[in-house]
Amino acid sequence: MDLSSFFAYNQDFVFLGKQHLLMVLLMTIVAILLPVFAKKYLTSTQQLWLSRSMSITICLWALIYIILRWWLNDFDYKTDLPLDICNLVALL
Repeated sequence: MDLSSFFAYNQDFVFLGKQHLLMVLLMTIVAILLPVFAKKYLTSTQQLWLSRSMSITICLWALIYIILRWWLNDFDYKTDLPLDICNLVALL
């Protein structure tokens, strides 16, 4: 099974296009509703567990992406190392 097409870069991405605006809108909604939900329905222990699990998931995905690119022999240190702002924030 060839997974390289699954991990290929999105060639159809357009800055401020439909796809981009939809994701910005969805992330904005989640960023507003998740804290409201957590404050209203979760205990402080559950809130802490949720925040830590989200942090670990984001960090692991940044690392897994690099490992997958290397495994697929498509790793380029110039573009795949986590030295841009998004990846650095994900790791921090």
